[in-house]
Formats: sequence, C-alpha cells, structure tokens
Amino acid sequence: VSAVFSGAPLLITGGYRLKCDAAKAKETFTIPRYRDVDLKDKLLLHTLVDGSGCVWNKCSFCSHTRHKQSYQPRPVAEIIAEMKTLTQA
Repeated sequence: VSAVFSGAPLLITGGYRLKCDAAKAKETFTIPRYRDVDLKDKLLLHTLVDGSGCVWNKCSFCSHTRHKQSYQPRPVAEIIAEMKTLTQA
C-alpha cells in the first residue's frame, strides 16, 4: 500500500490547510428529527456514530490523519439515548 501512495499528497485541499475542532464538533452533534415529515412508505437509514477520530491515525490517505485527531469514543449512554430516540419516530 505504501508504494501506491508514495509521494501522494495527504489530502487535496486546494492549497489551504484544514482544521478540525473535535470539541466543537461534539457540542454541535444532533440527532435528526423525522417527526415533522410524512415518512409512511419510506425506508429510514441512519448512520450511528460511535466516536470520532481514529485509533490507528497513520494512514497517509485519510483525513483523520491529516487532522491529527485521536479517537474519541462517544459515551455509551449517549449512543443508547440516540438509538431510543430514532426508534420512537
């Protein structure tokens, strides 16, 4: 794999450096509200996010490595609350 990506840019950004504020992202995380929309006959798919960042943090092709963001798991109680909220629609 390293031979394939050797010399490749870590992330194409158009010449500017990306910054990630993990704390701010955590504060602004919201669970979608589907109640106001007629969802009869619709299939709902939701990606459950269990954390942010990466435990490996060494891949040259990944944006997590570029941000130098270590893995930060979400609290289990928060994830369970999200699952309960999504199933109440």
